[in-house]
Amino acid sequence: MTLGIQDAIRFWTLTWLLHHIESASVDVAQGSPYPSPRIVILGGTGVGKSSLANVLLGRDKGYEDPQRRGCFTAGSGIDPITTSTCPEVGTWLSSNWPVTVVDTPGFGDDITNERKVIDELVDVLKNDIRFVHSFVIAFNGESPRMTSSLKSMIRLFEKMFGTEFWKNVILEVTRWSYDERSMSNRESREETEATWTKEWNNKFHSLFDIPANLDLNAVFIDSFYDPKSSREQLQFGTYTSTLWNFTVNVKPFECKDIKIALTELMEAQEAIASLKNELIKAKDGSDDMCVFWSVCFNPAQFGGFGGVMMIMGALLGGGSLLTFQNLCCSSENQSSKIHIEIQSDDDDDDANEPTNLDDYDEDDFRVVYN
Repeated sequence: MTLGIQDAIRFWTLTWLLHHIESASVDVAQGSPYPSPRIVILGGTGVGKSSLANVLLGRDKGYEDPQRRGCFTAGSGIDPITTSTCPEVGTWLSSNWPVTVVDTPGFGDDITNERKVIDELVDVLKNDIRFVHSFVIAFNGESPRMTSSLKSMIRLFEKMFGTEFWKNVILEVTRWSYDERSMSNRESREETEATWTKEWNNKFHSLFDIPANLDLNAVFIDSFYDPKSSREQLQFGTYTSTLWNFTVNVKPFECKDIKIALTELMEAQEAIASLKNELIKAKDGSDDMCVFWSVCFNPAQFGGFGGVMMIMGALLGGGSLLTFQNLCCSSENQSSKIHIEIQSDDDDDDANEPTNLDDYDEDDFRVVYN
């Protein structure tokens, strides 16, 4: 398909503007090895961040980093290639305009390495880059859903950078090709750049803390565009110009206050670990025995305490028994040594013998001690 005269004029006009527009950015850190403007590319694993970073620096999309730093090398499979946060100094689209592009690892691919990724990202931005003009959050245009991992990633950015960073955010939709087949498929779904931008702005405003009067810009830069196609070349020029103009005109975001944060999954794991520790402590303390409602002992301590109490009880019991015997039982012992004898006569006059105890006189009784 060939372009008409109007399209051709538009293409060459945009090309001329792209190469002659004056940069409105100010180098906010004089003497820094990283010239302004500074662009940080964020996103999930496999969305095409490294390919985009290379293309913006005027390199081939399949460029491989000769220093093997774990960045600026595009992957071809599902395994992540970018493992480090790397700033790279170059020129915008091979022009004379200096630029710093920061390639970052994808989030959501390996929870065990995620903390390291976050720590390094914060360190590089806070201590090396210091100011960021634009945060480019890349999305896969072939995956239109707001997944849980995507929401977690963006909430992480909010925690790290604060809500002010939204003023420096621009969305990039990758895998949005402008070949005949891709355009026809989107047309059948009634999907356009405008509908995508509106739909995702609505999603973002409903899920995240974005100022109500702020609509996020979106660009559709196809890193894999065919340079032989005038239409694809035109779209590439249009959206790279949009990104550049946004970047050089926005107030730089200061990174001094960014902080290390945890992803929602990491927070959940830490909460689970904390609960496990509490359960272990509760289980270990469930056998403790308490006395006097305040002093508690574990089984070993309570055993020792019980032994001492048994000895004390035996001593107290023995002493009490002796005391009781002295006080209560001494009369019984003495009664066994005392008996009373009743005197009676030995005559044969039984008729006059007393028959009741009351009939005896006191002289008839005699106490005998053994």
